[in-house]
Amino acid sequence: MNAPNQHQATQLLVSTTELIKNHADPIQINSNFTQLKKYLISNYFLDSKTKTDESVLVLNRRILELGAEYALSTGQVESFESYISQLFVYYFDYSQILPPSEQKCYYIGLYLLFLLTQNRISDFHLLLERLEYSEIESNQFIVHPIKVEQALMEGSYKKVYLARNNVPSPSFAFLVDILMSTIRNEIAKCANESYDYLPINDAKSLLFCNSIDEFYAIAKSNGWEISPKESRVYFKTKKNDESFDFDPNVVIEQSLSFAQELERIV
Repeated sequence: MNAPNQHQATQLLVSTTELIKNHADPIQINSNFTQLKKYLISNYFLDSKTKTDESVLVLNRRILELGAEYALSTGQVESFESYISQLFVYYFDYSQILPPSEQKCYYIGLYLLFLLTQNRISDFHLLLERLEYSEIESNQFIVHPIKVEQALMEGSYKKVYLARNNVPSPSFAFLVDILMSTIRNEIAKCANESYDYLPINDAKSLLFCNSIDEFYAIAKSNGWEISPKESRVYFKTKKNDESFDFDPNVVIEQSLSFAQELERIV
């Protein structure tokens, strides 16, 4: 099938938006995106005047924004990053010839949070340098990942945990959950290094678990022994020379001190 023309691509964009909104068949949605990608590729073969026409560029940008949104909502993080990297051309390189996108800070904020989940701190700060001061200071979609990054640098995992309840949009919650999963894994390693056992309730709070079942799942994946009779969890204590990005004792102390506060919040 040939690539759709601009009019057909516009209609496809509208219909795909409605399909996503109505949680329609993913097969049809993916089929539409395949056609939209063909349209984007076909733009490379247009003459220089047509390919830089404002209507063409705005349509391209809208397609990429929708693709990024859908990719993230379906957990396709690699596709999400691909869409965002293409969007940067429209957000930055074409900023002088295109009207600004109302969704620019929303998608850049999502990508900033994505970079944190990948521990790509340098890329995080390089992207911030490309933004306007006003966006960094006051845009809710940019401010949120900045606060999360600051909390990570401080080792204040309580603030990262609470950031889940203060996301500027539901899409951000997915990425915060990924980040919290990474933090839990690191804390679990620290617990193995620092303790032989802990009371189950303390260990649950230590790992910022929302339920006892979630804690049991983490304990099982780490090979920990649960003793219901003693209400304790026994760790697989290992002493080795592996180095972590933070001091296990500091993490344990900060997290356990949060246990009572966490119970009040919940």
